[in-house]
Amino acid sequence: MKFRIMQWNMLAKALYSPENDQPDANNLPSDLFDWTNYRFWRTLQELVRYKSDIICVEEIDTYEEIKPYLHAIGYTSIFCPKFQSPCLQMPNNVGPDGSAIFFRKSLFQIVNLSCEKVILDDYLPTSQVFIILTLKHLKSNKQITLVCVHLKSKEEYHEKRADQMKYILNKIKQHLHFSNCGNLETDRIIICGDFNGEPFEKFYKLIVNNDTDEYLQTNLEDAYTITEPNKIKQPTTIKYRKKKMIMRGIDYVFFNKNTFRLVNYLELPKNNELINKFGLPNLQYSSDHLSLVCDFEFKN
Repeated sequence: MKFRIMQWNMLAKALYSPENDQPDANNLPSDLFDWTNYRFWRTLQELVRYKSDIICVEEIDTYEEIKPYLHAIGYTSIFCPKFQSPCLQMPNNVGPDGSAIFFRKSLFQIVNLSCEKVILDDYLPTSQVFIILTLKHLKSNKQITLVCVHLKSKEEYHEKRADQMKYILNKIKQHLHFSNCGNLETDRIIICGDFNGEPFEKFYKLIVNNDTDEYLQTNLEDAYTITEPNKIKQPTTIKYRKKKMIMRGIDYVFFNKNTFRLVNYLELPKNNELINKFGLPNLQYSSDHLSLVCDFEFKN
């Protein structure tokens, strides 16, 4: 019994502006920066093109605009806005950005859900939120627990990301307990998101081989790391900063290898002419992140 899941940071409408340090930025068509007539339709096209059964999206500030189109073709959804969204500081913003999970209501039914704010020991203001959603797969009667995550950005905050991930894992464990689902090691868990960090960081080790806290042991692995030669993660965001191309693999689809089998996945583009010239976004890709798409099937 297979299902398809998509993970994508779609780049908030309010946070996108032309990057003056992009090579040939002046040669980019002005339409590229027009949400209403261009980026909206490119974004919608990306969301529906893979016919995914579940779609996890971060940095979405146009949820109310996108929702009717996806609901019209059989999806329903959950949206969790950021309490301190950077979008609210932008002129002509349309509201806070946040994370959302869309899923086909013909295939899944909600069992339990939680929209959470990351709160650490320092209690300092934070904008990070995450969704924990347990669904029942109607054809198999099996439950799936989905987690949509967007960790703190900027490379220097690697310790903060590890603390945030530990907090999230604890919250998932609590959710599983109250949902009578199992635990982090045995349950059907998929964690998707923009983690804003690469596999050498502590947050990654917390997820895939937690040898520091027996309470948080998992059997998770990233679909886009295990499929690469030598397990070297490929870039999922490619941007120009100060005339220099920055390529980082920071988006993930973690799944429990004991309960799911990875059947297929969407390969990331390599040697793409537009990406090589302009980075992301460009006329072909409407976000500064690439979408990840995986087909999974249940293990018995």
